[in-house]
Amino acid sequence: MERLLRGVRHRVLRLLEKRGALPAQGPEDALQAYQAHSLQQRLRWTEVDVRPPPSKQPRCAFLEGFSLHANTHLHANDRQGLERLCRYGARGALALERLSRAEDGRIAYRMKRPLPDGTTHLLFTGLELLRRVASLVPPPRANLTRFHGVFAPGAKLRPFTAPPSRGGESGE
Repeated sequence: MERLLRGVRHRVLRLLEKRGALPAQGPEDALQAYQAHSLQQRLRWTEVDVRPPPSKQPRCAFLEGFSLHANTHLHANDRQGLERLCRYGARGALALERLSRAEDGRIAYRMKRPLPDGTTHLLFTGLELLRRVASLVPPPRANLTRFHGVFAPGAKLRPFTAPPSRGGESGE
């Protein structure tokens, strides 16, 4: 698993470098600045040396911020299991039922599990919460559907499975 994850990490970083998505100097626009701030805050809240090491499960791997989880098995005809897995993957990034307003006017987000230091809620001003959520919103016109297998854009068998693209539209 770790060898596979190492290869995935290498390919993802190479692709991001090729597309210019890894800035050398620092964030260039407001969205990148908010995303960088969000990641820095996340690291500050969950200090690396305080967290227990990830469990060594046979089909899970963690490497430099990348994780691979292949511990879920579905039988070929398990349609309910596949639907459950797809719903899990398509769920929102923020659980709205955990948001509430604190007495001082700030917004409280109740954690699913307490942090190692015992923290159960995170408090934000409205602007701080918007900065966090902005990093979760995809950029405009971004294709959110990812195709895999023979339907993937680079698949050798794709011409035999997908209809030809229309002449006036871009390929992305």
